[in-house]
Amino acid sequence: MSNRDLLKRSRSKVYPVEISTGTVHIKSMNGAARHKYAQLSKGDGSLAPHTIVALALCSEDGTMDFSMETEKDIALANAELCEVDGADLQAICLKFFEVSGTASKSVDDAEKKSEASPSA
Repeated sequence: MSNRDLLKRSRSKVYPVEISTGTVHIKSMNGAARHKYAQLSKGDGSLAPHTIVALALCSEDGTMDFSMETEKDIALANAELCEVDGADLQAICLKFFEVSGTASKSVDDAEKKSEASPSA
């Protein structure tokens, strides 16, 4: 089987995440989602947790819960998710980065930001 054929068979997977009110589902980033993440973060990787969650949340069958195509879509998702408990947002974000293969980069970036602005 060729490399191209192997890649065509590769698909994002759906994962459960336990939060304080039950179980939600997230989908690992595919190429299009990585591109959208890069666009929204303007390449520096920093996004508000509720925006990351909007990129991740899906139904059990993998249908995305939020469309993040237009500025209006993004604003609606952010408005709905900005009041979600911080611990739940963090749990979803960490699992999303883990299953998308970006966890170590995100931890490294967070550590660098923490070192750059240490608390007194």
